[in-house]
Amino acid sequence: MEWFWWLILMGCLAWYICIAFYVGYRGLFDIREMFAMLAERQAQDLQRDNSGGNE
Repeated sequence: MEWFWWLILMGCLAWYICIAFYVGYRGLFDIREMFAMLAERQAQDLQRDNSGGNE
């Protein structure tokens, strides 16, 4: 019966590791996308402020 719990434990650890890497990998791309969007907004705001003058 000990082998059963060992298999369950190893399966749970493998599942946890896979999910942790997947979430980290996807999160990295989400953060990159968010920073790119923020940089684009900032560039648009700067361009609008510079071209708009004193309205």
